[in-house]
Amino acid sequence: TKGSAVLDALVAKVLGAGWRNKAVGNLNLDALVADDFEPLELLLDRDAEAYGAVLAYLRNGKLPREVRCAHALQDEAEYLDLGELKDLAADLPELRRADIFSIVNQATGKLQLPFAKLQRIVLKGFQLGGCNLRGSNLRGADLSNCDLQEGNLEGANLSGCTVQNANLTKANLQGCNLEAGDLQGCHLEQAQLLSASAVRGCNFGAVAWEGYQLGGIDLSGTKLGGAK
Repeated sequence: TKGSAVLDALVAKVLGAGWRNKAVGNLNLDALVADDFEPLELLLDRDAEAYGAVLAYLRNGKLPREVRCAHALQDEAEYLDLGELKDLAADLPELRRADIFSIVNQATGKLQLPFAKLQRIVLKGFQLGGCNLRGSNLRGADLSNCDLQEGNLEGANLSGCTVQNANLTKANLQGCNLEAGDLQGCHLEQAQLLSASAVRGCNFGAVAWEGYQLGGIDLSGTKLGGAK
């Protein structure tokens, strides 16, 4: 199991390879994993937050939606030789919701985060009008009810993104990947979606299209129920 594999890796890092065949005093180290062995405490001087994410991964095979220690978690996964966890950690966003909130509140101008790794981030209801998220990876993010009017999202990856009821009026969506995204109820008046790379499976239900530029867009497979 994943748990026993990590236990082996942890103890091996502390006691060295081949620990099962070693003994400390009268203690046979292999007994550490015996079913009838009384639990003992091992002090592991490693990053506490990262190990919280490691434990979450061991419990359910996936990470929490927001992880504060992406880089530390990558280091721990490499330290424990957990390839799958390392891959998951490498795909975590660079910033968290709290980081974006702080940036937005402190910024004197518009949010400038071009080409940022923001996949699966939750920004529901944020005021991001006029932002620059050009080329950013927002795959699987939650942008529902956001104010993104006049925002620059050119070339951004919004695949699988939830953008329900967001305000994208006059936003630049050229070259975006909107595949399997949910834009139901969005305000897209005068927005630009020219040459969008993918909109297959996108939900455009109840979207207002007044003044919309639809040149060169293949809408096959999209949901348009209630669109205006």
